[in-house]
Amino acid sequence: LNGELERMRLPQLSIRVGLHRGTVLTGNIGSLSRMKFGCLGDAVNLAARLEGLCKHYQVSVMCSGEMYDSVGDQNFFCRKLDVVRVKGKREPTR
Repeated sequence: LNGELERMRLPQLSIRVGLHRGTVLTGNIGSLSRMKFGCLGDAVNLAARLEGLCKHYQVSVMCSGEMYDSVGDQNFFCRKLDVVRVKGKREPTR
């Protein structure tokens, strides 16, 4: 897609993704006049913090150690970046 955008002289897309696994609360939140689908929980917050760290580590996708342990390196190229303590957590995350 970015190659096609470049040929058309349009800006390329760049995204960052944080991945973690855990229990979350999902569903429609709001009233009948204003609804929003959302996810709440510690796992969502940690994934969001990892996404924010992608820029610092110059990567597009960052997963937690717990996520890595659940999928392993099956068809994925992964490397350990660091052990970090994200905002709102007392224990460091690998």
